[in-house]
Order: sequence, then structure tokens, then C-alpha cells
Amino acid sequence: SKKTPRVRAEEAWRNPEFGRRPGEESDTYFDLCFRHTDPLDGEFEELARRIFEPLLRHAQEVKS
Repeated sequence: SKKTPRVRAEEAWRNPEFGRRPGEESDTYFDLCFRHTDPLDGEFEELARRIFEPLLRHAQEVKS
């Protein structure tokens, strides 16, 4: 099954990347910035849409 962007963001935040290091939530600097909050809240989703939807809408495949 195809994962939603929200699920993929949560995985990057919580889970180890490629099994070699902890997820981003374990990063000291992210912890300092986002302590006691949910960084993947509705504001995050809205901002991600505003940034990436126009980019994806106008993206073209580049052949090498």
C-alpha cells in the first residue's frame, strides 16, 4: 500500500533512518525547538501543502 505524506513525515520524525541512527525526534536541536509540541500538527501540514503543491504541479521529468 502507498503511504500518505503524513505517514512518511511521521516515520521520518519517529523512526530510525535506514536503521543506522535515531529518528529526528531524538535530535537534541529538534528537541529544543519542538519540546512539548507536536511538530507535525495542522500548521505543518498546511505549510507543507503551500510549499510543495505548486512545485509538484509544475514539476517535469528530466531525462538524462
